[in-house]
Amino acid sequence: MLCLPIPECLPHEPTVRGPADAVEDFRRAAAGPETIPWTTDHGRLEEDWVHELLAPPPAERSISIEGALVLARRLRELVEALEAEAGTWGGAEARCPLYLHAFRARP
Repeated sequence: MLCLPIPECLPHEPTVRGPADAVEDFRRAAAGPETIPWTTDHGRLEEDWVHELLAPPPAERSISIEGALVLARRLRELVEALEAEAGTWGGAEARCPLYLHAFRARP
């Protein structure tokens, strides 16, 4: 199987040149938080996990419907807790120097 590198995963070293004040303006505009502002639909994740756990035919399934519901709920709670904890990491010193979301069009 041919696997081509994913451009987002390749190392990039951008260089910004120009007058010092323009470069500093760019640096300030490009700075952002250390995390990407993704939103997670935890309810959808939980539902997907239930479906995956119950996907095998009943004769081959090793978990009950009730067990799948409980496990999916616990996984959801774990993901929510880990995401909440991750949101507390870093601080001002951990800001991303090139935050591309800062350049997206705003309404």
